[in-house]
Amino acid sequence: MLTFCEIDLKAIKENLKAIKNVLNSQKILIVVKANAYGHGMIEVSKAVEKIVDFFGVVNLNEALKLREIGIKKPILVMGYTEPQEILKAVEKNISIVIISKDHLKSIRPFLKKLPSQKRLKVHLKIDTGISRLGVMPFEVKEVIKEIKKVPAIQLEGIMSHLASVEEKDIDYTKYQIKNFKSVINEIKKELKERPIFHLAASAAAIWLKETWFDMVRIGIAAYGLWPSEEIKHLWEKGEIKIKRLKPALSFKTKVVQIKRLKPPGFIGYGCSYKIKKPMKIAVIPVGYAEGFDRGFSNKGEVLVKGKRSKIVGRVCMNMSMIDISDINAKVGDEVVLIGSQGNDIITADELASKIDTINYEIVTRIPPDLMRIYKN
Repeated sequence: MLTFCEIDLKAIKENLKAIKNVLNSQKILIVVKANAYGHGMIEVSKAVEKIVDFFGVVNLNEALKLREIGIKKPILVMGYTEPQEILKAVEKNISIVIISKDHLKSIRPFLKKLPSQKRLKVHLKIDTGISRLGVMPFEVKEVIKEIKKVPAIQLEGIMSHLASVEEKDIDYTKYQIKNFKSVINEIKKELKERPIFHLAASAAAIWLKETWFDMVRIGIAAYGLWPSEEIKHLWEKGEIKIKRLKPALSFKTKVVQIKRLKPPGFIGYGCSYKIKKPMKIAVIPVGYAEGFDRGFSNKGEVLVKGKRSKIVGRVCMNMSMIDISDINAKVGDEVVLIGSQGNDIITADELASKIDTINYEIVTRIPPDLMRIYKN
């Protein structure tokens, strides 16, 4: 076990409780798609089931895995569900999202195969301005009428998603909120029973009360990462009343070889690092196949013996080289890619800034089959 992640399940539970404390009576859906943002869908889901009300996944396969491990709480497939999959969804009491009138039409033939007492639970997704999956606002009333014609469908929820709530300018967010509220007001008289209205994901759930409605969907914040630098700055200024989020994931490896080098010479593929003076490097068994982006070549840093060590040469598929000229390291020493060591810390946010991406990508790209060690 040379390269692995450590996941602090207690931190995830504490993050969820911190968010719950600032809400009113809204339900919480935890998003565990993409292997719980790299944290491990199975173990995370088991750990938080008593805290949350819903689980959110991206496809039926993920939902079925949760049922297989004994998750009893409601599960919503937030991505596209193929028509032929709905029978399995009904059998396992899994809710799906309806994204269009055509999607609804395509599943109706399969509903005829259901036993008379069985119903498919659906959440109607409205595209209020992100231009992604969803029914356009002007189509919602018509789709609701079509749903009402099908006794085998239970309209469990109505949802949308915000496009730029993580940014400094929230004018567009206000526009989307207005769109969502307008749709709700227009269709209320069409509904005999009130569905679960939900709009907010992590950023809105910890910042904008007007987005809360009946349920909030918590993804990145559950894992202790801020949805954006702007949201983090608002918290630092005291404009967000949640207590500090605690990152749950550490990413570690070990030194497997040390060698002393001197000029002339190069390090790694493409001879991208030229040896200009005598130096000592360590080889670590982690590369882009383990989720350590190739963009960190000659610019990333790791922690060894509590000190920062620079990546030298290109990140390889399964290996990288680091400069330990000023570090008294030996084979077998721990190397931290994400997390703390000594008095220093490398965060997913820091790594994201180095390669012009977001913390979501840094953690979700860690392969599911990489060893994860869980602690409570």
